[in-house]
Order: sequence, then C-alpha cells, then structure tokens
Amino acid sequence: PVWTSGTTGTSVTENTAAGALVYTAAATDNTADVTSGPITYSLVAGDTEFDFNASNNQVTLALSPDYDTGPSSYQFTLRATDGVGNYTDRTVTVNIN
Repeated sequence: PVWTSGTTGTSVTENTAAGALVYTAAATDNTADVTSGPITYSLVAGDTEFDFNASNNQVTLALSPDYDTGPSSYQFTLRATDGVGNYTDRTVTVNIN
C-alpha cells in the first residue's frame, strides 16, 4: 500500500476533549494483488494517547492533552495492510497548541 494521507494530524489546543478527531487514514494499492481484498488499517504504536476506529479509519484523542504538563506533540503509527498481507507503516505527529 501507498499512503495518501499525510504525516501530520490535525493540531489541537490543550484541553481538547478526548474523542476529538485528529486523523483519517487513507492509502491506495496499485499492484496486481489488490484484487485479494481491501486495505485494512491498524494502530501499531501510540495506543495510550489515541484510539483508532477500524470501521471508519479515524484516529481520535484518547485523552485530553495538557500543553503545560505534557509534551507539545504526540505521535502514533498506523499500518496499512493489503489483501495479501503486504503492509506499510505511517508515523503521524499531532501538535498540541
């Protein structure tokens, strides 16, 4: 798979409520094996700060970030897997303002 969504998620202000959408995963697969099934996505790193909904490919905040006591950005890694098991990872940064 080839990622079409970027490496930066939506920036959020501190104290944004948990559940806020920060990223929607998207990738394409132009190889001959694409007929073996759709691309599926999974969260492979960053699971304490973020939640991933595989039904809509969206990443949301699992916590309410605090710029004053926490980091100024967080990262998570998603995996796009095609129907025959080929995969590509994408690390995404979400900045906290």
